[in-house]
Amino acid sequence: MAWRTGRGMADDDVAPWSTMPTWAMHEVAKHVEKACGAPGLLAMSCCCRNWRTVVVEDARTLSHLQFRFDCQQHQGAQRGPQAMGRKYRRVPGFAHVQSLPLLLRNAWRAGNPSATAHVAEVMEWNGDVVQALRLHLEAAKGGQRRSMVRVATAYYHGEGNMAWDAEEALRWFKKAVGGYHQGKMNGTKQVENENGSFVDRHGAMDEKSHAQNERQDVKLQAQAALMLGFMHLDGEGTKTDVAEAVKWFKKASSHGNGEAQKQLGVLFNTGQY
Repeated sequence: MAWRTGRGMADDDVAPWSTMPTWAMHEVAKHVEKACGAPGLLAMSCCCRNWRTVVVEDARTLSHLQFRFDCQQHQGAQRGPQAMGRKYRRVPGFAHVQSLPLLLRNAWRAGNPSATAHVAEVMEWNGDVVQALRLHLEAAKGGQRRSMVRVATAYYHGEGNMAWDAEEALRWFKKAVGGYHQGKMNGTKQVENENGSFVDRHGAMDEKSHAQNERQDVKLQAQAALMLGFMHLDGEGTKTDVAEAVKWFKKASSHGNGEAQKQLGVLFNTGQY
């Protein structure tokens, strides 16, 4: 492979890729990211050491990349996560993190919320619940709705290093219902999806992927709204308020949650509301 060192088309203007200066590589990476998103950058990082260095060590790129993964495979420790087309096996300690793509690992270490949520899922599947919840809390603070729901659930049940705290659970469920769409704090249009690949900050995804991402986001909102309904109905973390519970059940029901629809039927048929 070669690159042109000047504007002309003469053979003298052609040089090996290995001679391209770093600043020029960064410019190429910007165009690849804009045109292809994170998949293109991941492919670049696999070409050679020089390209890998440019992609995986660029702070600007690492800070705003958004990752998505198979939502069906990340529902809990009973299923193995799949991301970027690879399957993970259970291994002790932090060794499983080293098996993740370098781009993802560096983005996580750079504080990227999307990458942090992804790593948290992998850690939890490998049995490290305490560390996973710590990372989920970081990702939740960064605007990742999936992590907001996970943190709220952990506080509700008292999991890992999170002692039972109904008020904190209530607070995080509310954030999940009205919180940021995944990654919007960084100006992204879409991030997480169900096909095990990436999407960049420009929201470069096809129509099918966009629809899948929206469905998952709505599902998370409905799940959080359902829990808020039960917590207000039972007075957990707040005073008992049937009217407020019905409001949240209706919200969850409007997002297609069948359990919320059943609960509304019970409340109406028994005259509780």
